[in-house]
Amino acid sequence: MIAIASVASFNKALSGGGYGPLLTSGQILSGVKGKASVAITSFAESFTCLVAVILFMLKGHFINLELLIPVASGALLSVPVSANIVKNLNETHLKRVIAILTIGLGLFTIIKTLT
Repeated sequence: MIAIASVASFNKALSGGGYGPLLTSGQILSGVKGKASVAITSFAESFTCLVAVILFMLKGHFINLELLIPVASGALLSVPVSANIVKNLNETHLKRVIAILTIGLGLFTIIKTLT
């Protein structure tokens, strides 16, 4: 788990993304239930992002409010919807959805990188 978390954190620091899918999938592969994996990853990612923002600001950079407001609004609006979906899906379906979306995201990233 430490290795998976390290790779996910390195990826987050390098590209700004990919933390959630990598960590969620890694936890499921190591035996953590899907719903618990989503919850753990969400909590860990919020802490990781908070630390990144604090370090960014300590280096003298400022956050662009034109981007912050719509991105934060979209993220906050998605919370009740995503929490409801995770709550209502059974474990088997949730694992399948996570697997399909993770593979799709990986393929999309490879395609965008090559084109």
